[in-house]
Amino acid sequence: MLFITPPALVLFTQAQERTSLTKIGLRYISPSEAIKQLERKAPLKSLRPMGLENLFASDADNTLIAQGTAEAVAALKVILRSLDVKPVVLELKVQFVQQGENVIYLRLRTRNAQKGTVTLGEEGLATSLVIVPHLDDNGKSVSFEVIREISDPQNLSTTKKTRFTQAGTLGREVRIALPDGLLFLTATLVEK
Repeated sequence: MLFITPPALVLFTQAQERTSLTKIGLRYISPSEAIKQLERKAPLKSLRPMGLENLFASDADNTLIAQGTAEAVAALKVILRSLDVKPVVLELKVQFVQQGENVIYLRLRTRNAQKGTVTLGEEGLATSLVIVPHLDDNGKSVSFEVIREISDPQNLSTTKKTRFTQAGTLGREVRIALPDGLLFLTATLVEK
C-alpha cells in the first residue's frame, strides 16, 4: 500500500529536524536580563533572531538554553557578545548648593545608565535628585540626565518633576543650574 505524505507535513518534519538545543554560558549579564534585552520592544525592535523557537534562562548556572536553527543560534551568540560585557562602574561626586551653602556633598557609585538617587529633607517632605550618567562610546565623554523631584508642602501627594540634561568630559566638573540651586557633578571611572 502506498502512502502519500502531504507537503505541509514534509515541511513541518524538516523544520523539526533542523532545530537543536544549545546551552550558551554568560559571564556578566544574567540570563533573565539577557532575555529582557533581546525581547525589548519600542523604541527598538526585538533583537531575537528569526528561526529561534525557544529561549530559556537558567540563572542558577548563568546560561541560556536556545532552541532553533543553527543559523539562528549563531546569530544569537553574536548578539549576546554585545550584551554580555563587563559593566562600567562610575563614581559620581555630587555637590548641591542652595543659597551659598552645601546641602549635599557626597560620592556614590552607579553603573553606566543606571540611576543614583539622592534624597533631601525629612521623610514625607523629601525632595530628591535622580542622576543617570551615560558614558559615551568613546569612553571620554559623559552626559548626565538629572530629574529634580520636589514635593508640594501643601499637598504631599503632588510631586513636581523637572528634567535636565548636560554633557561633559569624564573627570571634569559639570555645573547644572536647577530652579532651587546649583548642582555640580563629576564622574570618574572606577578601576576594574
